[in-house]
Amino acid sequence: MKSGADSSPALAGALIGLIGAARAVAADAVSYLVTAWCTLRIRSPETAPSPRTARPSPRSEIRAGRGVLLGRRSVVGHFVA
Repeated sequence: MKSGADSSPALAGALIGLIGAARAVAADAVSYLVTAWCTLRIRSPETAPSPRTARPSPRSEIRAGRGVLLGRRSVVGHFVA
């Protein structure tokens, strides 16, 4: 399965061919403005994390991180294959 990053240059080329380079850059700029506007509209306050009582061992943290990475083939697929 391919990730979105693999098809980005092809989609960008198709968009440039369809509407032109200047309009494609303008559309990209508008997408950033829409993202900024949506981010500014977030009104819910972020809750503070609960304090930890006991710190987990480095070994258990490494094991948990390895489990997450191995569960996501798109992250380590290039290194494994």
